[in-house]
Amino acid sequence: FASECTFLPVPLDYSRPWTGTIDVFVKRLTPRKPAVPPAHAVWLLAGGPGHASADEVEPLHALLAERLLPRGAFEVFTPDFRGTSQSARLGCRGSQAEMPGSPGGVAIDASEWPGCIESLQAQYGGASRRFSTSDAARDLHALMERFRRPGQSISVYGL
Repeated sequence: FASECTFLPVPLDYSRPWTGTIDVFVKRLTPRKPAVPPAHAVWLLAGGPGHASADEVEPLHALLAERLLPRGAFEVFTPDFRGTSQSARLGCRGSQAEMPGSPGGVAIDASEWPGCIESLQAQYGGASRRFSTSDAARDLHALMERFRRPGQSISVYGL
């Protein structure tokens, strides 16, 4: 099978799409040289929100690819939800939280939260509220629409 990774720009704020975009990451495993385009797409989602699918479900992604892709009828997708991993990850880099030498190490200590929140506000302002389950669902819909082949069925599995 072949592995492809890409980013899809999506609105940061779906109610005001002209205000900017963020990139959402998706990985696709597809048959290397299918005789016909895959008729089925399987989307694997990590539990969350707050979990990155591409990181969390990688073992299952590979297992499904081994079992389904040789048949040529399937392709398997794993996206990262907005705010996680490679999809505009929300982190506290500006406040130095999550750094090995900080009070909490790579985790965020209670004393680091005020600086962390300040850092996020500086980066996203009021748009930080757009990192929600509702917006992640809109992103997923945009990804499915972008990568769906004509006539292809879609199955979604949350883990």
